[in-house]
Amino acid sequence: MALALAIMLLFAITACVQSNGDVDAMQFSSLSDATDYGLKSEKATLVLSKEFKSKHYRLIENNEKFFSLGVINKSGNSYVWNRVTAI
Repeated sequence: MALALAIMLLFAITACVQSNGDVDAMQFSSLSDATDYGLKSEKATLVLSKEFKSKHYRLIENNEKFFSLGVINKSGNSYVWNRVTAI
């Protein structure tokens, strides 16, 4: 129950997150590629995937059992991974 509440809180806090418009951000041709990149770069495993208001949220857990939230934004035909919360 506590985990579900924490997840809901993370989604609520970040529901209004906007893409930073960084043209140097790594772009991927698929949602799967962006997710894989995020997991590898954060050295984490995927706990939960949700889509809300055209944004793709990924709750991840690193080796030290800390949780973080990433969001994948779609821009045209590209997907961009952004970590929203610190691990």
